[in-house]
Amino acid sequence: MEPVLRYFWEGLSDASWHEAERRLYDCELIYISAGAFVLSVAGREQRLEGGAVAIVPPACRHESWGVSECTAMRHCIHFDWDRASIARRAPLMCFTGESFHKHLVHEVPGDIAPHLPLVAASGACPGLIEVIELALERLRTGDPLGELLLWPILKRLLPVDASPSPPRATRADRAVFAVKHLIDTRYAEPLNYDDFTAIAKLTPSHFCTVFRELMGQTPTRYLGQVRLRHAQRLLTSTPMTIGEVAAAVGFADASYFARCFRQAFGTSPAGYAERQT
Repeated sequence: MEPVLRYFWEGLSDASWHEAERRLYDCELIYISAGAFVLSVAGREQRLEGGAVAIVPPACRHESWGVSECTAMRHCIHFDWDRASIARRAPLMCFTGESFHKHLVHEVPGDIAPHLPLVAASGACPGLIEVIELALERLRTGDPLGELLLWPILKRLLPVDASPSPPRATRADRAVFAVKHLIDTRYAEPLNYDDFTAIAKLTPSHFCTVFRELMGQTPTRYLGQVRLRHAQRLLTSTPMTIGEVAAAVGFADASYFARCFRQAFGTSPAGYAERQT
């Protein structure tokens, strides 16, 4: 089996950023070039600072969030180990608590799996950062060298031995990740399809199709889920009222927020907050 690049995206995340617990269908290599954030993977919280690298395997529960007064620059490369599995086009991820389809998981080779998840602090692999930075520089311009450098990077991190194969990524995939980052970092704003398609530079129907294919749901549903996951956090970590929480996560109508929350979690926002205390 050979590593194949599926998707590449990057972006800034401030102290208020938080990604709810989720599981992936492929592997994700995370490189932080500046700032810091916390990654909780397989039940272990670790602060990642500039120069750190992590690999999250498929089906592994993980969560991440920003740290006080610090903006992190993250670069994320999703990759696979089997060229044939690319054709399955599995969704990118699934929030914990939702149906996770194990048959769609892009399997990790048996000799690699015991070494994942992996976190390498800055300086742990001399010379690695230079290779990663070069790869990112080439990936941004579409230079094939950027794709081929994935293999040397993985070989420095993992005990693997195989020949590289050309990875695949499309303009539409990159558009989806750009919108995903918009939603993850600006979910409290009144976002709509006009905002999404303006960034994606795709027609609404095409964009919705590729977003659903990659994320396993429509962009509006993903936006709603992100908002509700942040609402869960605020309900248990702040003294905010239900109305204040609704407004803070992007719901203009507190009654509509309460209906959506009950539909998603089987209880009212107030009931959820009471159960968590």
